[in-house]
Amino acid sequence: LANGAKAFGERESKLSVFFHGVSKGIIQTDQDAWWYLYQSKKETSTYRKLKSRLKEILLENLCHLDISLRDFTDYQEAYYECHKKWALVKILIGQNAHMNAMEMAKKLLKRTMKYDFVHLSMDITSYLRGQFALRESNEKKYQEAARQFEYYREVYDAENLAEDLFAILTAKFVNTRSPQVKFDSAIQERYDRLVPLLQKFDSYRLHLNGRLIELMKYKTNHNYASALAACDDAIRFFDSK
Repeated sequence: LANGAKAFGERESKLSVFFHGVSKGIIQTDQDAWWYLYQSKKETSTYRKLKSRLKEILLENLCHLDISLRDFTDYQEAYYECHKKWALVKILIGQNAHMNAMEMAKKLLKRTMKYDFVHLSMDITSYLRGQFALRESNEKKYQEAARQFEYYREVYDAENLAEDLFAILTAKFVNTRSPQVKFDSAIQERYDRLVPLLQKFDSYRLHLNGRLIELMKYKTNHNYASALAACDDAIRFFDSK
C-alpha cells in the first residue's frame, strides 16, 4: 500500500480518503466504506464507481511495488522481479526495440533458469530463438535457444499433466466426499505417463503435484508404508532444491 500512498499523496479527495481508510484498517467491508465515505447504510452507484477507480489505481501501481518493504524470500523476490522484467521485455518488443529487448531477455533467462520458472524460461527461449535466427543469423545461438525451448516445453507439458491429474483427483474427492479416491482406467493411464516424467525432470511444480498424486494412490490402496517412504523421499527432494 506504500506505493498507493505515493499515487494519492495528501489530496483530500474521496478517493484519497477511501485509500487511507483501507490502508489504516478503518475500512474492511463495503458497509464500512459506505458509512465512512458517505454516512450511508446502502450502496450507491457513486460508491461503485469510486471503488472501481481505487482498484484500478492500485492494480496499476503493482508494477511499482517496492519489494524492499516486504519480508520476501529470495524465491518470492525472484518471482516478482522476473515477471516484472519479462513484462518490460514485452513492452520493448511492442516498441520494436529488439536490441534492448534481447539483451534484457538473455540476462533474465539466467535467473528464470536458476529459480526453475519453467513457463517464463519457455517464453524467453521461444523469443530468443527467433531473434537469433532472424536478426543475428547466428545458427549456433539459434540451435542452443531452440534446444532450451524444446526442453522447457517438455517440462511445461509434464507440469500441466501433473497439475491436471491432481485437479481431477481433488475434484473427485470433493464431489464424492469420500476419503478414498479410486484410480479408474483413465486416471491410471495418465498416472502411468506421469511416472517417467517425474524421473526425467526435477521441476518443483511437477514434483509438487506428482508427489501429492503418488500419496493419493498409496492412500487409496491402504499402502501406508509406501506412503511414508514417499513422504521421506519428497522431503529429501525439496530440501535439495
